[in-house]
This record gives sequence, C-alpha cells and structure tokens, in this order.
Amino acid sequence: MAAHDRPSPHVEAVLSLQRTAGNGAVTRLVGARRSVGDPVARLSRDTATTAFSDPAIQSAYDANKAVTSSDQLSGLELLDREHGVIAGPWAKLDWAQISGSAADRMYHPEHIQQNPLGLCGPAALLNYVATATPGTYAYDVISIFEDGAWGGKKLNSTLLGNAALGGMDPCDWMMLSAIQDLSNSVLDYNGRETKYRDGQSIGDLQSSMTSLTKIQKTTEYSCGYWGVKEQSLKVNDLLARYGNGVCVVMEVDSTTLQAETARGSNDHFIRLLKPMTYGEDSVGFTVFTWGSNRSLTFKRENFEHMVDGYVVGATRSDIQL
Repeated sequence: MAAHDRPSPHVEAVLSLQRTAGNGAVTRLVGARRSVGDPVARLSRDTATTAFSDPAIQSAYDANKAVTSSDQLSGLELLDREHGVIAGPWAKLDWAQISGSAADRMYHPEHIQQNPLGLCGPAALLNYVATATPGTYAYDVISIFEDGAWGGKKLNSTLLGNAALGGMDPCDWMMLSAIQDLSNSVLDYNGRETKYRDGQSIGDLQSSMTSLTKIQKTTEYSCGYWGVKEQSLKVNDLLARYGNGVCVVMEVDSTTLQAETARGSNDHFIRLLKPMTYGEDSVGFTVFTWGSNRSLTFKRENFEHMVDGYVVGATRSDIQL
C-alpha cells in the first residue's frame, strides 16, 4: 500500500478495535454515551502524551506505555469511555473497582487469579482473551458490568447481589463468576466456593470459548486413546503455525503440576502459552495457571501422567483442528 493510500491514524485505531473486539465495541465507543469531544479523534493521540479520564487506567497505561500496542490502546480507550457514566446491576460493585484491574490485565493477563475459587476453566479462557484480543476483553468487561448478561442470558440475581469474594480482585471475581454462571446449565453460580457449582466440563469450556471470544470452532484432543505424545505434537504444530489464532487449554492433574512426582487425578485446566519442547526423556512447557505464567521441565513419564488432553479453539474457519 502506498503511503498516500494508508488510512489516517484515528481510522487505523478504530479498525484495530474492530479487529480485536468486533463491531459492537466500535459502536459502543463512537456512540453518544457522553459528550467528551470526538471519541474517534481521541484514539489518534500520540502515545507519548496520551491522557485518560480514568486515573486507574492512566496509571496502568503509564506503567506500560513503552510496550502498548494499538489493540491495547483501543481497549484502554473503550474502558476509559465509561469513566463516570457507567452503571450496572451489580449491587456491591462499582466501576472504580473494575477499570484499573481490567486495564492491568490487558498488559498482564497472567495477573488473572481464580483462587480461592475453582474456576480454572474460565481463568484459562479469560487469560487467552486478554492476551490475544485485548479489545474483546475490554468489551466483555464493560458488557458484563453494565448489562449483567451475555448473549441474551442474564446472570442470576444472587450473584449480582453479592460482593467480590474476600482476597480476590473484584474484576477477576466478576468476570470469572459470570463465565461460570453463564456456562452452568442447571445450578446457578453465586461467586462463592461450593462443592458442586465450581468446575467446567469439556463441553462447557468449548461453549464458553465460542460465546465469549473470537473463537469459531473447537475440538478436544484426548490422550486416553491416542497417547500424550501424539496429541501434544499435534497441538505444538497448531501453536507454531497459528500462534494466538488458536487457544490451547490443557486438562491436567493439578497434584502432579504442583509436585512432579505426586499423583492425583484430572481436575484442572491450564493454558498452554507456546509449543512444548518434547524430548525423549523430558518435556519443557510454559503455561498460565493460578495467577502466573510458569515455565517447567518434567521428566517425560511425569508429564505424560499429568496430561489427560487438550481443548483447542481456532479463530478462523480454515484452521484444521
């Protein structure tokens, strides 16, 4: 494309937001929700002098502006658009508790923390969204806060009336609890640790992938029949070829994950961040879980005990799963 054919900076910024979050986010940004000047023009500001209305968003931006991408900047603008005007049905949450954490997670998706709740599936999925499509993450946060619903399905009234669980970041608590409630087909989820309402099935996770992200299709690579090595190499190839165009969630034994030679059962979802190093005697892998990214090397026999399968989503219909 010739230089004179390139779109203006503000148009490029809006296209970036459309690419990562979709038309709904652009409509929300440019809609006349409040009179603060041209919201599209605000997107074209020089990143060295960018100023946000929301001080919490400004703080997150200032700490990370040297590495800010256009997608992240568009997501921050979307969050900032709501400063001082947004309200929602959450009785014990306000936007001031949410916006700064949401901005931080767009730079540091590894900060998303499920503990003490058993919401590992939603955490792995939300980590992917914040990493791959920060505009979508920002739009999802705003929509869940403002609407208390997603895809026409309302969150239950008990959840909307509860406060964030002590020790959890309010944004993480809201988003993870909402995803869990939306995926529970029988029992409401109330944002509190329970024996029967935490956890997701493979089908629940796949449904959440396609409803809350730009993922178009999903599949499961079960290791029970085909073996861990063969399925792991298939996943490696997908990540090497498509990067964040695919989301890979591992089904693992959390006991072995925490102590390589210990043995438990398949009870935990974690997100695989890049291709593994699969050797004859050992396997190196980098994953997101429990509020951090972890790079580990296990003996092959321990790794193969730990992994039960992979749930994989693709953002394009032409990616063969």
